[in-house]
Amino acid sequence: MSLITLNSCSSDDEKTKIKETRIFGRYELVSYNTSPATDINGDGTESENQALESNCHNNFFITLNEDGTSNVSYTFLAPERDSNGMQTKNIGCDVTNDRSGTFTVEDNILTLQYDFDGIPEQTLFTIDGNTITSESEETDLLTRNNENNLVFVDGTFTVVLEKQ
Repeated sequence: MSLITLNSCSSDDEKTKIKETRIFGRYELVSYNTSPATDINGDGTESENQALESNCHNNFFITLNEDGTSNVSYTFLAPERDSNGMQTKNIGCDVTNDRSGTFTVEDNILTLQYDFDGIPEQTLFTIDGNTITSESEETDLLTRNNENNLVFVDGTFTVVLEKQ
């Protein structure tokens, strides 16, 4: 009977291994949806998907490695500043390149853990096939008001990444 129990455990381990193996790889951003909608490119039309408003998010990706490590490149929109440190009317792109960390998977939840400028951070993603999705808490979103000035508004965002 021990042999049967051992085989049963092995089978469960194989199922877990197969499930985890599917998560490994590179994920790239397909949408960066905000609520409320924002006008990043200054065309007067607000969009919920910032990826359509700016090419800033083209560098947003997550790589999940077989050894449980991860590499993250997040992107954020920020007001540009001139040489005197004064805010301009242009929007720039801040990229957090190569944030290394670890990850775990439990059921359909991916948990990324990494260091962000010396501060431990954790981001949760929901896994659905080859897609991972994360929703923010309340945050400040950069947009333009009716006078085309840069302003921050209270809102939330959802990022959706697909495995490549």
